[in-house]
Amino acid sequence: MIYTFRIISAENKDFICEVDIDSQSLFIDFHNFLNLEMAFDPGEMASFFLTDRGWQKQTEITLLNMMEDEYENILVMSETRIGDLITEKKQRLLYVFDLFAERILFMELIDMREGEIKQPDCVRREGEAPPPFLRETLEDTEITESDYSFDDPGDDDPYDDDDIYGDDDQPDFIDFDEDLY
Repeated sequence: MIYTFRIISAENKDFICEVDIDSQSLFIDFHNFLNLEMAFDPGEMASFFLTDRGWQKQTEITLLNMMEDEYENILVMSETRIGDLITEKKQRLLYVFDLFAERILFMELIDMREGEIKQPDCVRREGEAPPPFLRETLEDTEITESDYSFDDPGDDDPYDDDDIYGDDDQPDFIDFDEDLY
């Protein structure tokens, strides 16, 4: 079966993308396609989440299982078929492509039809996808050598060793070659 997902972003209201993908494809196939299509960094962690109608997260499909022995019911992109979890129109997903900043693409299944396709296909795209990372540009920031200086701050340094220990009263540190036992 061929699924068509509509994808939008809260970061750019003009962005819309529609993707056809085979229901027997794995979530990792969808992930790889989105990274390529949106120019995201494929090395970054990401997750899909099944959601309710109000976009509340319910089930996570993660890129990697980092809790191998602790949780048996973790769904991993490379082992989970899209059609096993998405079974009816209007089902919603979140694709979290920047886990640290919680940046998200909103996805909804808008069409299901008979047939097969070998590769995902972008069938509609308008506007610009959100950038892969939120970054402040350095073009507007003037950086001087003093911003990153490791020079001795002199007497203004409250942690100057001479102020703490006196001139000749440095603490004796353990010699790691010394046998402690």
